[in-house]
Amino acid sequence: MLYQFRRRICFSYLILTCAVTLWPPQVFAQRKKGVPPTVTLTSPTSGQQFTAPADITLSANASDSDGTIKKVEFFQGTTLLGTVYTPPYTMIWKAVGPGSYTLSARATDNANLKTTSSAATVNVQGVAPPDSKSIKGDWSSLINLPIVAIHMNLLPDGLVLLWQDDNPNGPRGSAAYTVAYVWDMAVNNFTSVDNTTTDVFCSGHAFLPNGQLLIAGGHNGSDNNGTRTAYLFDSSSNTWTLSSSLMAKGRWYPTVTSLANGEMLVVSGNMTSSTGVNPIPEVWQTNIGGGWRELGSASLSLPLYPWMHVAPNGKIFNSGPNVDTRYLDTSGTGAWSTVANHVYTSGRDYGSSVMYDEGKVIVMGGGAPTKTAEIIDLNGPTPSWQNGGSMAYARRQMNATLLPDGKVLVSGGSSSSGFNDATLAVLAAEMWDPATKSFSTMASMHVPRMYHSTTVLLPDGTVLSAGGGRPAATGTTDQPNAEIYSPPYLFQADGSAAVRPVITSVSATNVTYGQQFSVATPDAATITGVNWIRLSSNTHSFNQNQRINHLGFTQGVGALSMTTPSSAALCPPGHYMLFILKNGVPSVAQIMQIQ
Repeated sequence: MLYQFRRRICFSYLILTCAVTLWPPQVFAQRKKGVPPTVTLTSPTSGQQFTAPADITLSANASDSDGTIKKVEFFQGTTLLGTVYTPPYTMIWKAVGPGSYTLSARATDNANLKTTSSAATVNVQGVAPPDSKSIKGDWSSLINLPIVAIHMNLLPDGLVLLWQDDNPNGPRGSAAYTVAYVWDMAVNNFTSVDNTTTDVFCSGHAFLPNGQLLIAGGHNGSDNNGTRTAYLFDSSSNTWTLSSSLMAKGRWYPTVTSLANGEMLVVSGNMTSSTGVNPIPEVWQTNIGGGWRELGSASLSLPLYPWMHVAPNGKIFNSGPNVDTRYLDTSGTGAWSTVANHVYTSGRDYGSSVMYDEGKVIVMGGGAPTKTAEIIDLNGPTPSWQNGGSMAYARRQMNATLLPDGKVLVSGGSSSSGFNDATLAVLAAEMWDPATKSFSTMASMHVPRMYHSTTVLLPDGTVLSAGGGRPAATGTTDQPNAEIYSPPYLFQADGSAAVRPVITSVSATNVTYGQQFSVATPDAATITGVNWIRLSSNTHSFNQNQRINHLGFTQGVGALSMTTPSSAALCPPGHYMLFILKNGVPSVAQIMQIQ
């Protein structure tokens, strides 16, 4: 018996010795003390914005590896907001007033061990008054320009090209000359880049895949007489290059469209005052170094400056201003096919048209004029025009500009019935929201923007509105000036500047279709959207180059991964402004090229 007792003592000693050898003293101390719980504040996220009075949902994940969670407490600073004893660990902090708040969660386990989560700082804004900048946006004061900006383009280097006609000061003449400038808005510097051989007043223009601007047609001595010329404007050297290939006949007021295959389509435009509209479309053959081919089987007299968009099926959609809308197949010798008639049974001349999403088009205003708008989805099997809401004001001689958040800004024009009558000029801008299919009235510009006014979207997400005049509208004067509209997304409720996400760098600025690339940004975790918009090229109430793509993305640590569009029919080759958005607030854009 004594032997057995001694053997038990020896065996117990051996176990204790092994335990001390295998588990250091600090592990014993930890096991004796217990393992603290883990806790993460999952809602709200740091940087999130709310509007007072705000009901803020606080949520946390909590667990304990060697026991159970006794409770989770939520704090604002050191102030206890509430305690939750069972999962899910969530509560609502109600009616929170304006201010900045630091929130955290603290978990306590069954051994009374506590762990506090990382903090999240949120901002609650006061309610904006109805006329707040965060509701209606804001217009800058007038900026003097050396000319009336009848044609305006955003170049791949971020500068603005604008031109007028042959005479910088007096009335338009018959000279083969164009007064033009490149405007560096950052330093408000204007560089003269006159075209000294042709008056490209009332030409059509859009960007080639390489970033050069193709300008087709123009003013041949007098109104309604078109030139046969084509120019390439190169922003890297600020030079105009006249193509040795002439179009078959002249064009005055044509539309140029960048095609999915990199070629450029030119339609409409007057040949002469006696022969009228050029009915034969022509295609600039980019891929063989230039030159023209006629689409002889697609003869059709269209209105001047028709609205043309590349559709998802690769054909070109003519959305107006005529009531009947069509597809143009540019392959071979060309062919037209009928799509659908507008709901509005009169023409919409000097209204405007925008492809606001892939294959989705809105037309608005124009004609008598009208305040109506209508939309069509070309992705469906039998597209038809549907009511798209109504503007507060009937408009003619208006402009429509795509914004980084996918909305459309409508500006300028008049409710008067005359061709160019500013008696009922509309100064208030309007915003169309594709989510609600409705318009909201925005802030008012300073001067009427009528016939020969232009707008372009800038890389900082603002809209440059300029021109109007030559000839001046009834009831106003020529407008050799501009003003800049800052949309509501650039403001907080108190009118201060919104906190914008930042693009630090892009892994590639020259990309191909279906290519993955990354964007470095400290705001990666809070980005809610990524859009890119083609550079603007605007004249006579229609932007011949703008369109938008919504890019899918995944969030990483300090970076976003995204993929370019897979189809050139959805995204013709060329230059685009890439915006990342945080709850609707856009970054300053990175200009990229896809080809």
